Amino acid sequence: ALRAAAEQGLQLVMATARPMRASRAFVDKDILTRALVISLNGAVAHSPTAPNSPMIFGSIGSFAAPLLEALNQLDQAIGYSVETDGMRFCTNRYLDDRELWEAHSANRVMVIPLDAMDHQNVTKVAVDGLGKQLSDVLDLAPSFPELRFIPADDHSFVNIVPAGIDKSSTLRELARVEGIDLTDSYGFGDDIPDVEMLDVVGTSVAMENSVDEVKNAATQV
Repeated sequence: ALRAAAEQGLQLVMATARPMRASRAFVDKDILTRALVISLNGAVAHSPTAPNSPMIFGSIGSFAAPLLEALNQLDQAIGYSVETDGMRFCTNRYLDDRELWEAHSANRVMVIPLDAMDHQNVTKVAVDGLGKQLSDVLDLAPSFPELRFIPADDHSFVNIVPAGIDKSSTLRELARVEGIDLTDSYGFGDDIPDVEMLDVVGTSVAMENSVDEVKNAATQV
């Protein structure tokens, strides 16, 4: 479907909470050579003409250290990853090579030790409840008004990004630069991080297995 759209001259934009390394792992290369990619919930974007030169739209910066300290003090067992440009990252869990690939689409070279992390360049922290809901993590949100806590997967996963940054804010900016008319565009989504994005396109489509918030925001299911 994406190839057919591109062949008819439509501009492709992928918007995902995942890092770029994950998109490269599961999206065909010929699609990535035609698509703008918004990653890490809008904090980073990649142009097909300069795939190795990410555009940074938001950084957690000085709030990264106190956020990680607060996460480390929680009683609940959690896994978290700390993202920068979408290629290299930090994690608080030791994962073998197979687990790294399955959980993060990453190899050992892509892992930065937590004590070597540059906090100023953090663009997203992703928290995994390891199968359990993350109410304690979401309860931290009022203490960090500069950040945005976005639940997914029935609140067993939380993406934490700079406030004011989401898929829609970056999509608007890229559309302005690329000359894309969002009112004449179609958007597809299935989970809570997609809601704002669906609000800015002319025709919004919720996948049949979407959460209710997405179906309520969409013009089509």
